[in-house]
Amino acid sequence: MLSSIFRRMIFASFGPRPFVEIMTCNGPCRICDPKKKSQHGGSSATFTGIRIMRHRAAMSRDESTVTAFATGTIAKLLAQIGHSGEDEEVRRAFEQGSKWADVKATSRSVGVLFPEEGEEVLGGQWISVVQRETVVPARRTISLNVDLGEAEGEKKVGFEVWEVKEGIKVDKVKPPKEEEEEPLEEEEEEEEEEIEVKEKTIEKDSFLTSVGFSAQHATKIKGRWQTKVDIQFVIGSDGGIEVSAWEVGKAGRGEKASSSVPPLQ
Repeated sequence: MLSSIFRRMIFASFGPRPFVEIMTCNGPCRICDPKKKSQHGGSSATFTGIRIMRHRAAMSRDESTVTAFATGTIAKLLAQIGHSGEDEEVRRAFEQGSKWADVKATSRSVGVLFPEEGEEVLGGQWISVVQRETVVPARRTISLNVDLGEAEGEKKVGFEVWEVKEGIKVDKVKPPKEEEEEPLEEEEEEEEEEIEVKEKTIEKDSFLTSVGFSAQHATKIKGRWQTKVDIQFVIGSDGGIEVSAWEVGKAGRGEKASSSVPPLQ
């Protein structure tokens, strides 16, 4: 199936003005005339997506433009699928209900929370590990330095795993006044329109699990103890999550600490 698609992609070419505008996940993108010279020189009439990625100068293009070219190319390829035995197999892969189109993804972002006093919003330092709408199964690993405080004695690393709600808070505020000359008496002051100020919001939704272990390789930096930690999330297609953590010393990762979240019922 894939070999058929790749053969079509290699020999695909644009006709005169085949697309005017394509709606993509990054917004609408207008496609230039393929007969015109591209920014990096040469005709863009033969599979523009490949030509763009070959040239270093073209890497500065807006990503939505590159996505639009790729979307247009794929749309044309799908429209050209024939009705032979192999082509029918490719065609069925894009039909509604096809197993190839059945994709599972996370509905919320999942990450780790290091509890900390004085943090009123979430109660600690939040680090997102798996973004919402991530296709599963998925594996994500992060590395970070953990602050263990100033106290002597045994050092421990602990964090919670949460599923969170993300949103956008929109407020309307009046723009700051600019210093201008005093208006004449007969002139009326124009009322300034309020502008929208958007702020990303994060709210705890579901507590999933917690992980903790003793730190054996902490070092003191400017009066505070710190250690390096690797945290890994493995999310299965059934919704189950395995969270693993390691302290990283000079010899590499130490003993693994882990916890599992059962699959969705």
